[in-house]
Amino acid sequence: MSLWDKTDRILNAVELRKYSKSQKFQDEMFSRMKEEIKVFETKANQGDVDAQEGLINIYNGNFNALARSIYSTDEGEATKSINFLAIELVTDKLKSEIIDKKKAFKWVKVLSESGHKSARLWICDYYINGIGGDTNDGIACFKSLYKEGYPTCAYSLAKFYHFGNGGAAKNLAEAAKWYKKSSDEGSEEAKYELALMYLEGEGVQQNQSQAIKLFEELYDANATGYWGSGAGQMLDSIKKNNSRKVKKEKEGSLFGYFFIGVVIYFFIKTMYPY
Repeated sequence: MSLWDKTDRILNAVELRKYSKSQKFQDEMFSRMKEEIKVFETKANQGDVDAQEGLINIYNGNFNALARSIYSTDEGEATKSINFLAIELVTDKLKSEIIDKKKAFKWVKVLSESGHKSARLWICDYYINGIGGDTNDGIACFKSLYKEGYPTCAYSLAKFYHFGNGGAAKNLAEAAKWYKKSSDEGSEEAKYELALMYLEGEGVQQNQSQAIKLFEELYDANATGYWGSGAGQMLDSIKKNNSRKVKKEKEGSLFGYFFIGVVIYFFIKTMYPY
């Protein structure tokens, strides 16, 4: 490629960006995107799962599916480039006019009722956020799905009870119970949190040995991973704290022996001055 060709491409890119910033073009692109949403709605109503998922994303403020749909129908690289830039520029306007959690919930419910596995989890999140139900429905939803074989629900429930989120009252004992379930299902995050609870005596009887056991399991499973590395740091910290504690106890014992010795010495001197 010649220097001239490179320069020409740079100039074209600059012109494209300048053109895409014009209000007229952005208004046209915005109208086009709204028309594309109608296409998604038509397909979704006909049972198209991809369109239903796309609408959920669109009404939640994720316009990737919308952009891909428009981009795929464009002809010519110049048109693709300018429309791609325009989509970026009208995103804020789309968010202010298109985002609608209730419309998103409508399609989540449709997918959930059709047996869509992910949608059945999504609907619990909507309940937790007060959309389509209340927070009690959300907690019940997660518990029900856990019984049906959705292991990730255990960790969500543990977090709700640990921090009093999602409409659940803070309950450390309940949090520890769900962390244990999640840990048994293979969640490293849950095992780490459970180890901390044993270390601090939160929601469970304090048990440093059990905390060390869980940290060691995490470290041995993946020492370089995020949770394994964190567990390794906690093990080092526990070891240092225990060493300091033993040292203080020894120093305390030596002082105690010295004090007793001084008392005995003065007692003897008092009883037998000569």
